[in-house]
Amino acid sequence: MISSDAGLRVLPPAVTKIRAFCFGAIAIAYFYVAQNVAERAAEGLSSADWVDLVYRLMLLFLLFVGYSLMARVFQKQQHPLYEMGFKQRPGWQREWGTGAAIGWGTLTIAILPVVLTGGLVVTIWGAPHQWFLLVVDIFVLLAASLAEEIVFRGYALQRFVESVGTSWAVFLIAGFAAMMQFSDPFAPRTSAWVAFLLGWLLSLGYLRTRALWLPWGLRFAWYAATSLVFGLPIGGISRYTPIVQSTTHGADWLTGSDYGPEAGIFTVLILVVALFVLLRVTRDYAYRYATPEIIPAGIPVDIDAITKRQHEVGMGPVIEPAAPKLVQIGGIGPEPELRDESIPPPAKNEG
Repeated sequence: MISSDAGLRVLPPAVTKIRAFCFGAIAIAYFYVAQNVAERAAEGLSSADWVDLVYRLMLLFLLFVGYSLMARVFQKQQHPLYEMGFKQRPGWQREWGTGAAIGWGTLTIAILPVVLTGGLVVTIWGAPHQWFLLVVDIFVLLAASLAEEIVFRGYALQRFVESVGTSWAVFLIAGFAAMMQFSDPFAPRTSAWVAFLLGWLLSLGYLRTRALWLPWGLRFAWYAATSLVFGLPIGGISRYTPIVQSTTHGADWLTGSDYGPEAGIFTVLILVVALFVLLRVTRDYAYRYATPEIIPAGIPVDIDAITKRQHEVGMGPVIEPAAPKLVQIGGIGPEPELRDESIPPPAKNEG
C-alpha cells in the first residue's frame, strides 16, 4: 500500500505489529550477545577489582549504541535516547529518588521477618581495601541496574506495547524474567514469582512516568539494600558484599537460603503490596506524563463561534429593543394662554 501524499510505503497494521514484536525479541537477544562481548573485552582491558566495573560500562556502551541505531534506522526516531526514557525534565532526580525509596523500603520490609526471628548473622569488614571495593561496587550496581532497565523498559517493552498492547507487553516482560528463573537449575521456584512481580513493578514504574528514572532508582536500591547494606546475595551472587556479609538461619521459604531474599515467600507478598504503593505515589507523575495528549486534527473549528451560535439558537432570535418614548412628567392641565408680544406687560404696583 502506497501513500500518494507522502510517497512513503505504509505497512498494514498486522505487519506493523509483527515487526514491532520481532524487534522486541531481537532487543533481548542482542542484550545477551552484548553481555558476552563486553565480558571478553573487560577481561582483556582490565584486571582484578576493575574487571566487573569495566564489563558493566562496556555493556552500557554497547546497549546505547545498538539500541540507538535500531531506533534511528527501523523506528525512524530522531532522538532515540529521549524516546528510550532519558528525559531531561524538571524533577527527574526526584523521580529517581522516589524509585529508590520504593525499592529500598520494599527490600527492607521483605527481610524484616528474618531479622526479627534472629536468623541473620552479620559480619563487618573494616579494612581500607574493603571500603575501596564498596565505592567500586556502588558504580557497578548503578551500571548493572541501568543496563537492565535500558533493555527491558527502554527498548523491548516499548516495542511489545506497539505490538500487543500495554497489558500483554508488561506480562511478556515479567513472564520472560520468570522463565529465566525457571530455567536456572540452582534457583528456587519462589524466585520465579519474585522475578515476575519485580518485573511487573518496574514496568509499571516506567509506564506511570514514561521515563527510566524511577525504575532505574528502584532496581538500584533493591540491589544496594540487598548486598551493600544487609550483606545478602543478589540472585545467588555474593560478590557485592565488601563491608557487610550476612548468613541466614531458618526455613528456606522464609530466608531464601543461599539465593538471597529474592527466593523468600515473604518477598512475594511484599511485592504485591508494593504494586499498590507505587500506583499511589505516582499519581501525579501519571497525570503529567502518562495521560494521552489531545492532538487536534481535521477541519479547524472555532469553539467560541459554535458556543455563541448554540446560545442564540436556544434563546431564539435576538430582538433589538425599541427606542424609549418621551414621557411628560407632571400633572395634566389647561393649555397655557399665549400672550401677544406686542402688548407691554402691566406695570407693577410699587405703592
